[in-house]
Amino acid sequence: MIPDRERLHICLRRWAGHLCAAPRLALACFVVAAVDLAARDVTNDDVLRSLLSEEVRYVRAETVIYSVSRKLESQFHSAAATTVISREVIARSGARSIPEVLRLVPGIHVARISANRWAITSRGFNGRFANKLLVLIDGRSVYTPLFSGVHWEQQDLVMDDIDRIEVIRGPGATIWGANAVNGVINIITRQARDTHGGYASVTSDFDDTDVVDFRLGGAAAEGVDYRVFGKLATHDAFGDTTETPTSDAWRFASGGFRVDWTVSAADRVTVQGAADRGSFTTAQDVPFDMATAAPFSALVNGDDDYRSVHVLTRWDRTLSADSRMALAAYYENLDRREFADFEEVRHTLNVEFQHDFRLDTAHEVGWGLDIRITRDRFDDSEIFTVDDKQRTDSLFSAFLQDKVAIVADRAFMILGAKLEHNDFTGVEVQPNLRLLWTPADDHALWVSAARAVRTPSRVEDGVGIVLERFGVQQGGVSSVVTRRFLGNQDFDSEELLAYEIGARTRINEACSIDIAGFYNDYSNLFNVDVTSETTMAGAARTTTFTGHSKNSMSAETYGAEVSVMWQLRRWWRIAANYAFIEVQEHNHSRTISDSETETSETSTPENQANLQSFMDLPRNLHCDAIAYYVDSLRDIDSYVRLDLRLAWQPRDDIEWILAFQNLLDDRHTEHGRTITGTINSEIKRTWYAGVKLRF
Repeated sequence: MIPDRERLHICLRRWAGHLCAAPRLALACFVVAAVDLAARDVTNDDVLRSLLSEEVRYVRAETVIYSVSRKLESQFHSAAATTVISREVIARSGARSIPEVLRLVPGIHVARISANRWAITSRGFNGRFANKLLVLIDGRSVYTPLFSGVHWEQQDLVMDDIDRIEVIRGPGATIWGANAVNGVINIITRQARDTHGGYASVTSDFDDTDVVDFRLGGAAAEGVDYRVFGKLATHDAFGDTTETPTSDAWRFASGGFRVDWTVSAADRVTVQGAADRGSFTTAQDVPFDMATAAPFSALVNGDDDYRSVHVLTRWDRTLSADSRMALAAYYENLDRREFADFEEVRHTLNVEFQHDFRLDTAHEVGWGLDIRITRDRFDDSEIFTVDDKQRTDSLFSAFLQDKVAIVADRAFMILGAKLEHNDFTGVEVQPNLRLLWTPADDHALWVSAARAVRTPSRVEDGVGIVLERFGVQQGGVSSVVTRRFLGNQDFDSEELLAYEIGARTRINEACSIDIAGFYNDYSNLFNVDVTSETTMAGAARTTTFTGHSKNSMSAETYGAEVSVMWQLRRWWRIAANYAFIEVQEHNHSRTISDSETETSETSTPENQANLQSFMDLPRNLHCDAIAYYVDSLRDIDSYVRLDLRLAWQPRDDIEWILAFQNLLDDRHTEHGRTITGTINSEIKRTWYAGVKLRF
């Protein structure tokens, strides 16, 4: 006779299998965590009822992930360092923006520069313009070709519409292409059929930040589901290191829609779009053209703003039980003004095709094509100029990947490559080799080797920036000294050779551990070579130091990340994450010293950790706490942050929330002044109250 506990385990696995075969795969398979089957005080009936209850957030069903191979697969058995943040964890973290949610991920460094600026990276090289992390929303790339990074203040979604956030720590270039160097973040929103009815959320801290979300969804016809949504947010200014209010307030508004149409049992079509608008104030040190008298720069409060609109459509077709295809296209228009009236207007069109099929019992093959065309136009400002005021760039790519079963269901080799052509450096090849061994269902070991590149941005190719101007009086001679940056059309792609190893194990039904280690070898990294020019006009001297973008830096990084999830009781779950990284840079420039270069060795903390606790208390009360530790940086002290969230759900259609953030310190700094002179702010202790309504 099978024991009750084992029978329940078999039942649960069958239940997960049925879910994976069901059409609602995109939602049902992303329930995370475990049930405390070993607890002696819980009966089998209680557990079975819990598994079927919407109140249980964490079950022993396999979490699946899409972003590793661009098809759904088991996260536990994926050959990459991955993290999946579920919708429930997003809500219970208390975070009201995507950057704040990413603090939960080991190996991801989130540093808030000001109220409206973040620096976010994976495995090193952080900064306002961090450029080695590819970010996607429903497969749509949101990185900007201007500096190959992300305007995080623009990526503000209705948080309840996010189904999950998938994070790959390490290169994903074979599948996603250039700029997926140190990691990939794919933000996946919920299907329209899972957001029927009305939803509204209001949160306010009665001081700095007010956020209003709303949504309305339903079925327009048989098989046609829709939702419309909107978000309004206002954020008042923070304060600088002297507790003086800074000019970093911002306002944000967005609205959009999604329609999912089940055309037939084999065909599904999705159309979605949104329009966003934001305005920001930014304090910057701006240089002025004053030849002989101080001041040569001044602190200026700039008014920045942007408007964007995008529309995306996707057609998925199931050709057979072992074959599927997808065709997707999106268009985006962006108009952004910043850097003392520097304006960027950009149009992007992207079309991609993908086909997955099983060649035989040993080979699972995926291949695809991608075409992206982007056209930009720039208006110069006093400190920001562009050589080509208008430019059209195209990107063509193809990828092929084969998952070979060496030993059926136990050992696999994943071999693939992406061939890509861009207008900056021509053809780039980004191969990848991964090995996966699953000696048992609850154990997985993997290793990988990959090459990835980060292609040049418009800034490195032909943009000029005046960084600083100051005057000197010496011996009756007035001198004006200018420091500026100038792009270089000969700048080449940055290259990475990455080696990774990882292991996952389920110790028992309630506890699992995920460990990953990496060694990264970078070459052709961005650096500057400096030239100088001095002219005399009477008794006035003008000296200009120009830094040209060069591939004159190399680096090695190595480190490890550990994640532990433990279901202590059916009502209490904890998770712990730790990340270590060591960065060693080598400056090959002949004109600038290591001390003069703002190196990445001190831009990423060596140690980071967080501890998460989620409690389901009686009478529908929830108590959630998250503690973060971030190691010191250059001129930035280490800090410990504690967030607490209390929620009460008296009915299914209403939830009251009270949240506290940064409880242990009245304020702390997370990032220094940026290269463009943006003044950093201090992140202060805050709290907010809110309510969620469903109707």
